[in-house]
Amino acid sequence: MVLLNIFSYLLLSSGISFLVGVILLRLIKKAIDWRYLSYGMSFFFVGIALHGLIALPVVVWKVGFKIFLPVPHIGAAHFSLWEIIYYALAAGIGQEIAKGMPVLLELKRTQGSSPVAPFAHLGINLGLGFSLAEIVFIVLMGWQAGMSDFTFGDAMLGSLERISATLFHVGTATWIVYGIEKKKILPALLACIFLHSLADFAAGFFGDSDFIFAGEVALFVFSFLFLWIVLHFVFGRGKEVSVNSVE
Repeated sequence: MVLLNIFSYLLLSSGISFLVGVILLRLIKKAIDWRYLSYGMSFFFVGIALHGLIALPVVVWKVGFKIFLPVPHIGAAHFSLWEIIYYALAAGIGQEIAKGMPVLLELKRTQGSSPVAPFAHLGINLGLGFSLAEIVFIVLMGWQAGMSDFTFGDAMLGSLERISATLFHVGTATWIVYGIEKKKILPALLACIFLHSLADFAAGFFGDSDFIFAGEVALFVFSFLFLWIVLHFVFGRGKEVSVNSVE
């Protein structure tokens, strides 16, 4: 039964995330770009690797080198406030840097001839790919940890939580790609790192409290408003602003 619940979470979460991405692209009269969608899925794992490398010194300092041994972890992890801040920042830096890498590498490979501006819509595809890959990653990590108490209700709630994650990944990826397009990548990247770190900090700080549901609602509102602002700026008044606007 647990296996069925995990499969339900994987299928439903992926379906909801993909539908959200398709709707967003339809709103700006674009279609799925399968190449950049696959780039987003691939570079999610680059982001996780960068995230892990940044977090590794603190993990080794706290746990020791036994972290590298194939010994199952027993018990829930408890983190101090500064550890939550550090790990949240590591996630923000690693994952947001990875979101811009496919476009930067493609521009370098083609000497700036591809992708052709305006290409900010590619950020939606990258963010969607990030979200889909994150679902697979969550399932794999949960499976490894032994999700013996994962219920069908958990699968449903987890799938709904993925809506917030998809909105957020799409928003940050679009803003970073827009920053690349306007040659203002650093301000856009720093803003997204800050927002990602803030969201992860909130999740880590309130994750074990009685405010989990309220936190999920707040995360959805935060992600929705952030994405709305990004889409309005980039695809609404974004056509009328100058190159120096992304600051």
